[in-house]
Amino acid sequence: MFTPLALIFLAFYIVKYREQLWRSVSLVSLDELAIAVLLILVSHLVVPIVSQRVLATNGVKVSYKKVLYIHLSRLPARYLPGGIWQTVTKLLDYDRLGVGKTGLLNIFLFEVLISVITALIVGGGLILLSDGELFYFFSFILVIVALLGFCLVFVLRGSIKLSWTIVSLSLYSIVWLGYGFSFAIYTSEALGSDFSLLILAGSYLLSWVVGFLAFFAPQGIGVTEYVLQLLIAFKGELSLVLVSLFGFRLVVLVGDMLGWIFSFLLKWTGLREEKV
Repeated sequence: MFTPLALIFLAFYIVKYREQLWRSVSLVSLDELAIAVLLILVSHLVVPIVSQRVLATNGVKVSYKKVLYIHLSRLPARYLPGGIWQTVTKLLDYDRLGVGKTGLLNIFLFEVLISVITALIVGGGLILLSDGELFYFFSFILVIVALLGFCLVFVLRGSIKLSWTIVSLSLYSIVWLGYGFSFAIYTSEALGSDFSLLILAGSYLLSWVVGFLAFFAPQGIGVTEYVLQLLIAFKGELSLVLVSLFGFRLVVLVGDMLGWIFSFLLKWTGLREEKV
């Protein structure tokens, strides 16, 4: 039910914004586009490692292949209005695997908080590496991370071990490095040579966090673009930032759709006998 509906909305967005998408893609070489999509695909392979372990902590032991299948097969739900439907559909799958209500809540909170915390750490760290004068800015980010970390510990109350939380932070750091540098590689030529890959990658991750927390904006559209322009101190036309970010959404879309297609291969080559 969710996947066909998501594909309908996806087709609608592509048709509606086809001119902006074409303009953005025309600014990027095929090599840069391929590398950017590849980094997104690698990120999709990492996320299920964390999910598999969190499921095991909540009493459900499943193979990595099955968790990967659930993650990839629910990617189209990202494009439903609201931006939370991939998470909702994954939780429904976890419920069918036997995870209780408390476990589902723990999984949801853990994955959301870990994702936001690592995006802040990696994004702030990349910007700090690029410009050491932003030390106080990075310190402010660390204070926010500490508060979110406290929330994580308080909410989960020992249901997930500290050692695995640290491993999850490391794995999600890989995920966000993939997304950050995918964006940086894709947009570096369009925005000009004045920006380092570190600045572009870090700024994208921090703007994503703000967009993610802006619940009033579907998928952070508008908010993410505005914050990104402020962070990179872009002095050109805002429309160029909008087109670049819009184009990167297409890169993510291509990576998501390739992952979704790969989920069918997983099902046909070993998941037929497993109830997903």
